[in-house]
Amino acid sequence: MKISKIVGIIAIILSVIGVIFFLMIANGGEESSMIGPMLQLGYIMIAMAAIAAIFFGLKAAISGGNIKKTLISLVGLIVIVGLGYGLSDVSTDLIQEFANRKQPIIVEESTSKYVGTGLYVFYIFALIAIGSIIWGGIRKILIK
Repeated sequence: MKISKIVGIIAIILSVIGVIFFLMIANGGEESSMIGPMLQLGYIMIAMAAIAAIFFGLKAAISGGNIKKTLISLVGLIVIVGLGYGLSDVSTDLIQEFANRKQPIIVEESTSKYVGTGLYVFYIFALIAIGSIIWGGIRKILIK
């Protein structure tokens, strides 16, 4: 049996377990004791997806002999995340606003920096995606 079939079967089993947990939470109300196991299942599924993505990506890069493009893409990702981290700043005004609420939310400076990094990385990738769509359309028009 191929590894991809095994991973597919495990994903289906975990999905069914997730649906069962969801239905138990939905029927249990707000104070359901199933929220913890549902979160744990989510963590397990995210870890499995990350491991599978890394494994199959490396497998494809090694077997396809296209390691150069893979490394260029990886370096590009690291550069974009570094650029997002460099552009992000710590919003002390927002941290104070959260701290002064009736139910204060404790936000540390590092959390604010990481959230800013994630937003900037998203913006950069969105610009790249939109730019590539526009470039593809312009190129298609010019070639014909």
